Amino acid sequence: MNVKYNQSVETLKSWGATQIQIDAILASGVDTEDDKSFELNRRQRMIESIDECLQLLFPDRKKRQYFMTHTSNTLFFARRKPLDVLALGSLSSLEQSYQSIRSMLCI
Repeated sequence: MNVKYNQSVETLKSWGATQIQIDAILASGVDTEDDKSFELNRRQRMIESIDECLQLLFPDRKKRQYFMTHTSNTLFFARRKPLDVLALGSLSSLEQSYQSIRSMLCI
């Protein structure tokens, strides 16, 4: 795989994601190679963007991991673990999770 893919995997691992979650988050449900590549790039950008927000919210890596692996009382996550929501596998859940986490920054 490419460098960006490996970076995404390492980021997900740093959040405490299991291999099953990683596979679900980076998986693509499209048919053509062009669409698959486009969607994978989009997922990788979302992971990178979420990580940037998390770094601003939680400078300590352990706090980022805690946030991602424990239930959240935010409106969007509704007592679910952020990683579990991401692992639903849809691009929509990834984008909505990003928006929710970004809104925590008040920007």
